[in-house]
Amino acid sequence: MDRRRRQVVIRAAPRRIARALLRITNHTQTVIPAQDRARRADRVAMVTARSRSTSRMPALKAVNAAARRPRRPTGAMATAGRREPTASSVKPTSQARRTILRAFLFSRFRFQEAGQGWRSPMSSYPAALAEWITFFESLPEGERRENLIELAQQASSHTPKAGERFDFEDVRHDAECTDTVGVHVRVENGHARFAMSLGPKVQTLTRAMAVVLCRGLGGSTLAEVIAVPEDFVPRIVGAELVRLRSRTVYYVLHRMKEAARTLLERAS
Repeated sequence: MDRRRRQVVIRAAPRRIARALLRITNHTQTVIPAQDRARRADRVAMVTARSRSTSRMPALKAVNAAARRPRRPTGAMATAGRREPTASSVKPTSQARRTILRAFLFSRFRFQEAGQGWRSPMSSYPAALAEWITFFESLPEGERRENLIELAQQASSHTPKAGERFDFEDVRHDAECTDTVGVHVRVENGHARFAMSLGPKVQTLTRAMAVVLCRGLGGSTLAEVIAVPEDFVPRIVGAELVRLRSRTVYYVLHRMKEAARTLLERAS
């Protein structure tokens, strides 16, 4: 609105102001969008109503304020200038909070499973197993795998000897392993001794874990074997092998715990 027209608005009566605004609206109806025309018509009605019930000054103030009010962009301009809501401004629903919590707990579980999260203290492991964990944690990834391959070649030294008797024997082929695996347990003075019989198709990683567990858990009580935390496995074989062989690396440990639990149930 130019200077001359503004002077006319200031000096004119409220009804003349309303007529002037209406003429401007009719003149520019081919240019001004429909929403803007409706907004201007509301302003005209507001000015007319105020002129009948109040003095001229409030009406003039309303018209001047309406004239100074910036136009709201429409169409593509409105989309381009619109500010998207941020995460802090949106309050999640109860279902969204449950979903977020579930995702957090699952990610924490996977984080711990990969050997990168919270770890059990060394005091929670048998002394022999704690030494193996410390040894493998000090190795780089390449030397770690070389030592696992070397241990797998020593698996035959932990097979049952001819004529040897055990308190528990369980030989079977499960879906978690590629061949037959046998767990043999003998209890001497309350301490367990383990032996493993492995089929020819058992993988190298399974053989290596069998050797580590026979040496690390040998001499422990049955209750200690059952209570051993499982988060030490990634600390020995590495997070990458745990991710690739998540079912295999825990298989021997689960079989040993199952055998110890069965022996405890028999004793009770």
